[in-house]
Amino acid sequence: MAVGNLAAGEKAKTDIERSTGREGVAEVWKLDLCSFASIKAFASKVSSSLGRIDAVIENAGVMLDKFELVEGNETCVTVNVISTFLLAALLMPQLMESARMFGTKPRLVFVGSALGFQAQKELAKSGQTDMFKGFNDAKRADMDQRYDLSKLVELVMGKFLSGCQIKDWWVMDWVTNAEGQRTQKQIYKELVAILEEAQPLCIPQVSSLLDPMATTDRSDGTTSGTDTPVKDSNTRMPFGGTTTSNTTAQTRLPSEKGMETGAETNSDGVKEAATSPAEEPDEYPHGGRLVVIMIALCMAIFLTALDQTIIDTAIPKITDEFQGLDKVSWYGSAYFMTFGGSQPSWGKIYRYFTLKTTFLVAVLLFEVGSLICGVAPSANVLIVGRAIAGLGGAGLATGVLTIVSFSATSEKRPMLMGITGSMYGLAAVCGPLLGGAFTDRVTWRWCFYINLPIGGVSAAVMFLFLKMPSSAYPAEAALREKLLQLDLVGVILCMGLIVSYVTALQYGGQTKAWNSSTVIGLLVGFVAIGVTFAAWEAYQGDRAMLPLRLIKQRRMWVNSLFSITLGGSYYSVLYYLPIYFQSVQNVDAIESGVRNLPTVISVTLALIISGGIVSKTGHAVPVQAFGSALATICAGLYYTMNTTTSTGKWIGYQIMGGVGWGVAYSIPNMIIQTTTPPADLSTANAMILFFQVVGGAFVLSAAESGFVNETLHKAATTAPDVSPATLIATGASDIHTAFSADQVPGVLRAYLAGLRVVWAITCSLTGVSFVTLAFASWKRIHGGSAAGTVA
Repeated sequence: MAVGNLAAGEKAKTDIERSTGREGVAEVWKLDLCSFASIKAFASKVSSSLGRIDAVIENAGVMLDKFELVEGNETCVTVNVISTFLLAALLMPQLMESARMFGTKPRLVFVGSALGFQAQKELAKSGQTDMFKGFNDAKRADMDQRYDLSKLVELVMGKFLSGCQIKDWWVMDWVTNAEGQRTQKQIYKELVAILEEAQPLCIPQVSSLLDPMATTDRSDGTTSGTDTPVKDSNTRMPFGGTTTSNTTAQTRLPSEKGMETGAETNSDGVKEAATSPAEEPDEYPHGGRLVVIMIALCMAIFLTALDQTIIDTAIPKITDEFQGLDKVSWYGSAYFMTFGGSQPSWGKIYRYFTLKTTFLVAVLLFEVGSLICGVAPSANVLIVGRAIAGLGGAGLATGVLTIVSFSATSEKRPMLMGITGSMYGLAAVCGPLLGGAFTDRVTWRWCFYINLPIGGVSAAVMFLFLKMPSSAYPAEAALREKLLQLDLVGVILCMGLIVSYVTALQYGGQTKAWNSSTVIGLLVGFVAIGVTFAAWEAYQGDRAMLPLRLIKQRRMWVNSLFSITLGGSYYSVLYYLPIYFQSVQNVDAIESGVRNLPTVISVTLALIISGGIVSKTGHAVPVQAFGSALATICAGLYYTMNTTTSTGKWIGYQIMGGVGWGVAYSIPNMIIQTTTPPADLSTANAMILFFQVVGGAFVLSAAESGFVNETLHKAATTAPDVSPATLIATGASDIHTAFSADQVPGVLRAYLAGLRVVWAITCSLTGVSFVTLAFASWKRIHGGSAAGTVA
């Protein structure tokens, strides 16, 4: 292993030896790609120390915000392009000689990035000649796209040097047309000059190889720049030697959720992708089997989404049966705690364990949790059931995305993702209505019983019909290494962090004084666990559920903070609007669900619209800012609602808020998906989901504490003859029957005061989310084509 940081390299070596159970299988050598001298010294050491080379994998790269020159060129261009190909040129002779002597197929791998495909406009800014001079123009350089640009240059160079035709869904048309060929030849010509200056004669036969594709003698008669497969051709390799090309380059999606393109130039002159799912059509389900599998996946994702919305309108009735408001926040927080806390680990479980079995285990956990909720004899048992269901739900959500990636060719996956994604909108509409109908006509317990038959059918279909391609097999690693990758200690600490926080706010001012030893102990424990969790995650490095190196990146911490604040405020609206309708406006659960429809419908439509806007224009942060500003105004208007608020007002407020939260909610996912290097994509996406869900748990607890404390405080003056214990024990929908006609107005005024605390917290959070965007990059996340990715 050639590394810039020897300490990090030694740690990686230890990890490899632990995971393989074999010692002495790796060595760590120093290599600084910012220094041509270091590269030459490394190549010399390889030549003198290693008698044989079968494969070279060049995976190093840098992404910088500041323009700096290294070895006469901008640092990203130097490291990601010039040094990468200089190292390849110096190692190629020994690689080819090893192949000749030992009869092997050598591999030269350039690990690229799909981000390169959005940098065409940035490349065009460098002109048609003196392109590297353009790359080094500090005034012209856009550092937010510099990494993308360097990866695009690496891509076209790899394609040009291999003499192959890259043919797949992710290749822009211009890469293979006349303009693309001219660009490739010019880059190659200039790069050769730079490499020759760095190390004279490092590329043999340079003068005759400036246009290798034009000099290729193809037996099938194809010409360069077309999408025709290259077959049985004698292609002269720019790094020396002649080889036979016999296949068409392919690319495939990786085993994890992000796209990771590893461009390989092998001894056949073919550029391939070092990825996972096979593109062999026969390996994928098709016809009726694919339809059945997709129905089962839609049922599974519908369940996880429904479980987050169906309970909203049932909460007042649950508080009636279990006699109290003091555990309202736990009904949502318990689910969010395990759903968010385990999300990053589920991604690794699917990587290291059999996909079908893991998915079925997730279904089982979700079903068991739902059954416990349905039969719960007390609030505490219901909370336990919600926690188990959240754990299973996280596995289902991750599993559906993973299975879809392995169930179709790359051309069909976006369509299938769209079908499963539409289930969130359907659940948002159906949840409040079903919850209200079950609560008023049968029992709130059917909000959980409904999961059992649907989940059972989904599991049965997947068990009988799901057959994954060979590329979906789990990664090989020792059991100990698999467990270490799950970061179970981090998961436990994270859940402990949430439990201590939620419990402290549940007790404080309600059943125990804020200055009681119990509450103080919980708050101290919250801080101590938080510090321990942060230290542990830093120690874990890339094994961590929240890698520190990612959190420190501006786009990550900005969007994480935005997700916590905006996502948390949205959940508080979902949970407390039904309480307003059923208590202050005195309507039943079904009517409450109907009155909540303006929010869920406008949110669903806004999610779709915002995705289209960002995909079309590339402008993400302006849409974020518009949404958070609108949500802030809506929260302020909610604060003004009272017992006489007209129908037109609360409908209009909900539509405004629904549009605000809807257009902004998924923007962090879009930004992360289009600006994160592929190797980090699945981890980054899981982190954003983690902050959205865990943010919801934290905000719901704060909202519940503020609501109950202010309600009790206000009731002391508006309803002095009502016992605080009775008020806490009375459910929101029982106010008009549990208290006398003289007491109800005072109790409602107290409820309104408590709800205004919730709306104030909501308004503050949306305001913070808006201010957070002052630290974001307001540039386009892609060139404005329709190829944007929507999460």
